[in-house]
Amino acid sequence: MLRANDLGNDRVGSVIVNAGGLQKRVTVRQASGDVILATDLERLVFPIEGGTKKVVFESNTTAKVEIGPKPLGSSSPK
Repeated sequence: MLRANDLGNDRVGSVIVNAGGLQKRVTVRQASGDVILATDLERLVFPIEGGTKKVVFESNTTAKVEIGPKPLGSSSPK
């Protein structure tokens, strides 16, 4: 039995059958499920003083978190 593929990526494997000195390889491909990326936030708003906030998300595949570019006219503290 092959379990459900809910990882968001196709799975590929092989079944190898040996009989009477012969070998046959059969490729098995399983389509992926839908990718899930969920969070309870639409946007984050910070006070003028800045601060930190916790963002929780759920995904069934590899996820990467990036911080977007600074708005025009912003500067870094020296």
